[in-house]
Amino acid sequence: MPDAMLSFTAGSGNVRSLSAASEAEFLRGIRWERRADAALKRAASDGDAAAFARRLRKRRLAGSGNPAARGKKREWPALWSLPAFSLDVPMRELVEALRGLDRPRRVRRHIGAKRRAGRNGAADASTSRESTVAGWIAAAPERGWDDPFELLCLFDALALAGRELPSADLWATWRRAAAGSAALLSALDAESGCAAAPDLRLLVAGELRWKAGLLFEGVHGARDLRDRGRETLGAALLEGTDTDGIPNAELIDRLALWLAPLVRSAEWGRRFDSPLWNDEQAERFRDLVGTVAPLCRADGRLALANGSAIDAVPLLMAATRLAGWKKKSRPHDLLTAVEKASRKRKPVAETNGRQRAAAKKPPVAQSDWARLACLRSDWSPAADALVLAHHRPAPLLELTARGVPLLQGEWEISASFDGRAIALADEWDCSCWHSDPDADFIELQMELDGGLRIERQALLSRDDHWLLLADSVAGAGDARIDYAARIPLAADVAGRGERETRACRLAAGSAAARAFPLALPQDRAHGTAGAFEAVEGGLALRLSAIGGLFAPLLIDWSPRRRNSRVDWRTLTVTENGRVLRAAEAAGHRIRLGNQQLLVYHSLRKGSWTRAVLGHHTAQETVIGRFDSDGAVDPILLVE
Repeated sequence: MPDAMLSFTAGSGNVRSLSAASEAEFLRGIRWERRADAALKRAASDGDAAAFARRLRKRRLAGSGNPAARGKKREWPALWSLPAFSLDVPMRELVEALRGLDRPRRVRRHIGAKRRAGRNGAADASTSRESTVAGWIAAAPERGWDDPFELLCLFDALALAGRELPSADLWATWRRAAAGSAALLSALDAESGCAAAPDLRLLVAGELRWKAGLLFEGVHGARDLRDRGRETLGAALLEGTDTDGIPNAELIDRLALWLAPLVRSAEWGRRFDSPLWNDEQAERFRDLVGTVAPLCRADGRLALANGSAIDAVPLLMAATRLAGWKKKSRPHDLLTAVEKASRKRKPVAETNGRQRAAAKKPPVAQSDWARLACLRSDWSPAADALVLAHHRPAPLLELTARGVPLLQGEWEISASFDGRAIALADEWDCSCWHSDPDADFIELQMELDGGLRIERQALLSRDDHWLLLADSVAGAGDARIDYAARIPLAADVAGRGERETRACRLAAGSAAARAFPLALPQDRAHGTAGAFEAVEGGLALRLSAIGGLFAPLLIDWSPRRRNSRVDWRTLTVTENGRVLRAAEAAGHRIRLGNQQLLVYHSLRKGSWTRAVLGHHTAQETVIGRFDSDGAVDPILLVE
């Protein structure tokens, strides 16, 4: 039956004939490599499915131990990619069938083609075939054979439970997976089977090729399939990360889905004793995992995951093991703490100052190439963290305050000059990055036509639970600037404005914060050309000025300052005795409880040092604390 020949070379095989072939016809139609396993070839030539399955179990299926036998629930890595697919009813049934293979006893009772009869000779109703993978295959013979998610599930069933399956069901699953692989990869070679999203392209063109090449070793074309899959996976790893392993911001909203094929493929390489990575790729993979671990929130989700409910902890725990991160390493300890906290459903414990000081390497990262930055106080799940991706006109940001998501989404900005709206560029450049034991700081810049310049700053305190977000607009000459920004709140955060001041209060369960617009007068009784208010899903800040402006916003979530007195005001800035306009420089003071902060920014370079509240500086940006003598103790100085 030549039309039913199974091969993994381009254009070979006929899926319709394969689906209609008998067991013997299918087996005899397999085209083998010359060095394929002799016993498999003999069983196929004889058309003996039982002998073929027995040899598969002994020779080709990777052993995985038996975690279920030790009372542990089996992990099904295929399900890490579940959110990437829209499943119809049959595919949802396959997922349930896969989950039904969790325990060996259930495998033996629910999978077997032979049913144990009850005392009266009737089959046990609890061993319904429809609850098994093999049963699902038998119930859906006319279903298409080229569904990527179906193949992921079948590959998991073969690799993780194949040695436990009765021969008839092992053969049925192997046959379905082999024919499906031939159909899908043939369509891929014809450039019609590859999805648009990067993670789906990687899954199909990289992972499925790699896995099929390993699982079906000996079938004609499998070796080439394996090599092409390895090449695709390695290239995606190197092209999707910078030299420090920081992932491209373009991947951030589907990062877990993009990482999943890499992790599953590395695991298969280990199972089948065929390493996936070369030395350069292995080092890059290790760095990638070390970078992504601090992006994991206390609830187990990755930052900026676009509202996805994916629990990334099982994926990242597997990744740390495969990447060579040992137990007691900081990425492993962080993920273990998140896993324990989510299992107990208790708030995560906050790291104290001594533990933070003991950290040898802070969990921060920044890449100009990747356009991604992670500002983070420490390695604990209860850390303060700001993740910022600036590959779009509106940067994406996410703030977790003591482990609780507070801000999340697009940090929008708009500006007009004399009523003319200004079009923003496609992305931002990082003009300054600084990290030390006091704070992490990033400055983004966008140069526009006509000498206009927009800068966005973010400074996260390492040990005092506050964040400064600031925008500056410069180069407008004598034009009127109308500026607006929207700071996005996380899904479960409610905001409301205070009655007497222009501050806003934020509430997220037991967590609370306050936001202070330093460029606006504190009291609502004082009129101003601007506003700050809580709107649906965010905080809106508006400001108008002539020639240039600086608009800082300070967010404070310190528990000990929750009800402390706060006041702020705009300061006079002078240069050689001349009072400067807001278009040249701006300074602000805020008192938070028993400490006072200075925030200063220069929009136009001066000929002399500037003075603000007795502090003289030639720096572009100064953020610092006033000590007991009234002197400024700098937290940040930007030249």
